[in-house]
Amino acid sequence: MNKPDEQLIYVNNAFVEITGYPKELAIGYNCRFLQGPDTDPQELARLRQCIRDGQSFAGELINYRMDGTRFLNRLTLYPIRIGDNKKPDYYVANQVNVPFEKLPPLDLPQDFNSLEQQLIQARSAMLEIERLIGGLNEKPSDDGNLSPDLNASLESSRQAQNQIQAALDFFENLLKR
Repeated sequence: MNKPDEQLIYVNNAFVEITGYPKELAIGYNCRFLQGPDTDPQELARLRQCIRDGQSFAGELINYRMDGTRFLNRLTLYPIRIGDNKKPDYYVANQVNVPFEKLPPLDLPQDFNSLEQQLIQARSAMLEIERLIGGLNEKPSDDGNLSPDLNASLESSRQAQNQIQAALDFFENLLKR
């Protein structure tokens, strides 16, 4: 709890199995990366208040795996204090994947609106890739390195491709629900 943004310092194999996030993508980050559109803001507020107060927490949250699928997370947090500190030095968390049948039904109109936005973003990203590929025809500078413009174009292209992949993953997961 003494690190910036209350980042994870350890995750076990059960965390990796439940969430799909490998340890290297979880450690060093606040676990809010598990949250998504169906995560209850009131339950999150209760969780945050317990942490601010140095108290234990027990509750259920809809969280999202790395592949975008939802799971119902029965979460318990326990404060660990070293010495006479009032503020916890650590929290130990335990999460249980609650059976899928207990998940609330999807709000399909909202999901379809999100799907439409994902399609718009994917189309825009594809146009950006096409535009950037035209820039790949440039030649490297005299020293044999890629020009700064070409490096910037390649990085933008990678970002656009990642956006497209995320949209495709979203569509695939929507169909799985």
